[in-house]
Amino acid sequence: MIDMNEEHHVNETGQADGRWQDAFNDDPELANSPVLETFKTQGDALKGLVELKAYQGRSTAMVKPDASAEEKAAFVEKLRNAGVDVTYMPNAEDPDDVARFWHEQGVPKDGAYTLPEGTNLDGLPQEGVDATIKLSTDLGHTAKQHEGFVNAINKYNVEINANNELEATKADENLTKILGDARPALESVVSEAIAKHQHPDMPAEKLTAAQELFVINLIKSISVDPQSFEQINNPNTGPTPAEIRAKQADLFTTLTKHGGRDLGGRRKALQAEYEKTFADLAKFK
Repeated sequence: MIDMNEEHHVNETGQADGRWQDAFNDDPELANSPVLETFKTQGDALKGLVELKAYQGRSTAMVKPDASAEEKAAFVEKLRNAGVDVTYMPNAEDPDDVARFWHEQGVPKDGAYTLPEGTNLDGLPQEGVDATIKLSTDLGHTAKQHEGFVNAINKYNVEINANNELEATKADENLTKILGDARPALESVVSEAIAKHQHPDMPAEKLTAAQELFVINLIKSISVDPQSFEQINNPNTGPTPAEIRAKQADLFTTLTKHGGRDLGGRRKALQAEYEKTFADLAKFK
């Protein structure tokens, strides 16, 4: 140590002549320490020692490579408490440790996925929500990934449903053009036929416009008289407006061909039948 009774010469900077470390010549390790060489004065060295102790109090000792899982977990927890976002890789042979790792990454336990309040699920019924939860569980989605997954599926379903409704509306309008005012009566026949012939264990679903037209044409094709429609069950059901107009056009062509001179005694009966078509069409107005 420095003997305060010894005479020391002070230079212009206020420091004693020579190296302050020379005061420790009786301890070569201190006198020649490269660490102490970085300090200009003994006071600076003492301040550095104080700062080092304070730093050590705030530092975290690294775990050893052969540390146990509990020691690693404690080390990681200490870092997290210090504001460091870290985790440690799982033991691939330990399912519980693997589950722990993925849970830390955001995968909820036991598929307990939740969505933010107010999430729009207009295109996703409850069975659809349940299906997305199962898929997210199977795929190992994080909670955030599940949220994006559900929103994407919902948006897709909304678009599909809108397109389906548009197509159904167009098909319905087209069916009305084909059947005309006879549509209600024909649909009633189809409904009665379905109710009569469907199996109780496999009830028929609502028919699309195309399916409805197919059933109508199918029933007509197996009728004894093509101009009648299910006459046994519906004797009062007559031809459709389209069929009446077709018959009307045929009669008109026959009556006007060659001025009707080739009809002979058939002319009066054909004329009466032609006039009746107008009365038949009037029923649908």
